[in-house]
Amino acid sequence: MSKKIIGSMIFAAVVASGTANAAISTETTINFNSMTAGTSGFANNGPIPLDALIAPGNCGTGVSACYSQNGMIVGIVQDTSELGAGSHIHKVNGIGTDKFVGYESDSSGIYIRALDSTAFKLTSLDFRAPISAANPIYGANPTVELGTIQPDGSGVLGANEYWEILGYKDAKNEGLDTATNSGSWIARQTVTNGFDSTLALSSAFNNISAFWIHYNGYQQYPGNGISFAMELDNVKVNAAVSAVPVPAAVWMFLSGMMGLLAFSKKKAGLVA
Repeated sequence: MSKKIIGSMIFAAVVASGTANAAISTETTINFNSMTAGTSGFANNGPIPLDALIAPGNCGTGVSACYSQNGMIVGIVQDTSELGAGSHIHKVNGIGTDKFVGYESDSSGIYIRALDSTAFKLTSLDFRAPISAANPIYGANPTVELGTIQPDGSGVLGANEYWEILGYKDAKNEGLDTATNSGSWIARQTVTNGFDSTLALSSAFNNISAFWIHYNGYQQYPGNGISFAMELDNVKVNAAVSAVPVPAAVWMFLSGMMGLLAFSKKKAGLVA
């Protein structure tokens, strides 16, 4: 067996071992523009009751309704609090046919995963959370200044006034609304309240199976009267980027090829 043939076999084995099937193989954008009245439980300019954890593959209607586009599914995490019994996110109409999703304090956040639960890379998203009457700055001590609306952005930004984007290894993560530290996330990026632009995600989000956006400290429908709001659009995802370990069987195959190569050299020496 020639060196060229053996080399080709080794290369093919290594390449094959590092190939993983994934639903998201190229850059994909979730722009929410296909949201229409009466489709997948979305009410025109009304609340959207969603739950991406319990929703079926084909989005239904009612409290388990969801939104799906380009192989991704959008919803909220389950809210087990009594106050959160009606948790939902909103469809927001932009200019013309442009639409996006609104997350306010009547929800447990926005949760997104692949329909088939495979991993992906979260690249960027449009994150709009300008300071307004619906999303005020409460100040350094919210327990004292709760309800103080400063829509012009003046005042001291409280240390806890920011948003979290959390990435998870698993597509379905039950009990996040009560989990300590928002569950076992593997990627985290914070967004200062008032941010209103396109946000690029760090490399920590290169290989996740779900991500959750929520206001810091509020994994459930808030019961203290606090108000916050943001809008999400143009979520870009791509194929997951990860180091795929070479299986043990491949290493055994490579060892065998090296043995054959050594044997061929020895045989050639004896013939000579």
